[in-house]
Amino acid sequence: MGVETNFQKASCTLEGGVNKIYSMRVDSVHSEAYKVLGGMNTVGQEPEQGWVCYRP
Repeated sequence: MGVETNFQKASCTLEGGVNKIYSMRVDSVHSEAYKVLGGMNTVGQEPEQGWVCYRP
């Protein structure tokens, strides 16, 4: 007969890999969004006393 493929096992394996990749991507987008948000919050704020800002 040959080799039988267990499609249910294969689908569970693929699903686990896809979920891990998807969750890592979501975490990455979330982190980047908060970095951008943090940068937006600091734009336009006056520097703290004692700090010198050099602008070209």
